[in-house]
Amino acid sequence: MKTPCKICNSESNFFSQAVVLGKHHVAYFRCSSCGFIQTEQPYWLGEAYDSAITNMDIGPIDRSISTAQQMRALILSLFNHRKPFLDYGAGYGILVRRMRDLGFDFKYYDAHCTNLFCKGFEGPLAGTQYEMITAIEVFEHLEQPLDVLETLLQSTGSVFFTTELLPSHIPKPDQWWYYGLAHGQHISIFSREALNILASRVGKHLYSWSRFHLITDKNISPRLYRILLQPNWAVMIGTILARARRVQSLLVADFERVSNLRLTNKPLE
Repeated sequence: MKTPCKICNSESNFFSQAVVLGKHHVAYFRCSSCGFIQTEQPYWLGEAYDSAITNMDIGPIDRSISTAQQMRALILSLFNHRKPFLDYGAGYGILVRRMRDLGFDFKYYDAHCTNLFCKGFEGPLAGTQYEMITAIEVFEHLEQPLDVLETLLQSTGSVFFTTELLPSHIPKPDQWWYYGLAHGQHISIFSREALNILASRVGKHLYSWSRFHLITDKNISPRLYRILLQPNWAVMIGTILARARRVQSLLVADFERVSNLRLTNKPLE
């Protein structure tokens, strides 16, 4: 059994089979060139996404808080923090709300999940240029990662995303939790080489540390990138830079906008 790799178009060979959602016997293929692992045609996704966010994902609040700290340090160090940003596949909108609380003009985009925490701050995927688009725990859900990346790059020069990379020992689906067999939503598993090729195919640079990846047209020090994303450094650097640049939370302004009430001395627009 063989199929073309969705990242590099090389031959992807049968790798393993596993039971998804407790009943579907699904074939997994691994690319002989870049190591990318993909499932067979994911016919079970309608069932897997009966709820857009699986009940087993109990970490979105903790993940959003910690990722927001790291993104604050990254943005204030390498990007124009005054420009708009978009969170793609934003889920309930927790990260967007937190980034706005920290003073960044983040907008929400998710075609499948209900926006609960940042209603009124939706952003279009097309027709607007963003300083950066983020996609937190999204790429492992994508049936066509290259197509999605190319779409995102029509609206930005930088895409920052998180996804776990294959361990060096290349576990089978029943040997590693990230395959997500119980919920069936993870259908694309990346190696580092797969990300390198993905960036090359869109003519961008890749910076990668742990589960944090940036595909961008910027030239960045890999060492600086790693430092900015290490939790303790991120908190310290982000706090110092936010104070130095007088970055102000958007919480009050956002409340005034959605409520049409005034909490400050300035007139409502």
